[in-house]
Amino acid sequence: MEQNIGSATSSNKCSINAHEISDNIVNKLTSLINTKFTELDLKLENVIQAKGKITTQNINPITPNKITSSQDSSTKINKQFFAQYGITVDENTTEISLKYKEIISLPENIFQGLKKLETIDLSNNKLTFLQEGIFQGLSNLKSIMLDINNLKSLPERLLRGLSNLEFFCMRYNSYENNQTIILPDNIFNNLSNLRTIYLDSNKITSLSERIFQGLTNLEQIQITDNKLKTLPERIFSGLSSLKTIQLNSNPLTYLPRSVFDGLPNLSTVLMSTDMAPKFSYIHSAIRGYD
Repeated sequence: MEQNIGSATSSNKCSINAHEISDNIVNKLTSLINTKFTELDLKLENVIQAKGKITTQNINPITPNKITSSQDSSTKINKQFFAQYGITVDENTTEISLKYKEIISLPENIFQGLKKLETIDLSNNKLTFLQEGIFQGLSNLKSIMLDINNLKSLPERLLRGLSNLEFFCMRYNSYENNQTIILPDNIFNNLSNLRTIYLDSNKITSLSERIFQGLTNLEQIQITDNKLKTLPERIFSGLSSLKTIQLNSNPLTYLPRSVFDGLPNLSTVLMSTDMAPKFSYIHSAIRGYD
């Protein structure tokens, strides 16, 4: 079998084999080994047969500057996953609905490469958790729907970087597992374009004072049918665009007197009919809701 030693080409490719290696060739090979290549095809198993002239002991490992591939793995789209549900996706896809698919879990990189996505609907599944980075890189995302799943909590950084998010809906996530949903203190923080949040029927027992911090464009908060007995005094602080708060079907026993102060656009606070008179001293916008 005849083998030859090649040299680096203009494209920085190097293919080296050995049959007979003279001292002169060994010197050339050493020079080549010290060269940085973008693509490398160095067959050491051939080199070590070269009559003791060169061995793996005197070859330093070579780390290429860059290994190229036909498609960057960070942008590869998992078309096969969506195909099993009859969904076709590509880099121009703007909306994905996976409703009623009986999905229990999703891989963290499931939306990888779908940078133009604006709407994701995962409602009516059996999701018990979401990977923290599942929405990472989706800077155009505007709407997320997670209704009717079995989610028990959300990762703290789930929505981090979704600067264009406008609508977040997670309702009815406690009916099957009958457990309280736990929301991180800063789950929504600084999503300045967020306008609507629905958190109904999740058996939520408490909310952090910081949970809506920085949501300067938020217009509607709906947290009906939960287990809230009170709210932190400054929970709505700084929400200058807030128009509607729905609190009906919560067993509220106490609300701080200033809880709705400093909200210039607030027009409606909805509570259960029997609760509204109890808190009428707080804000004239409060009214009953059956």
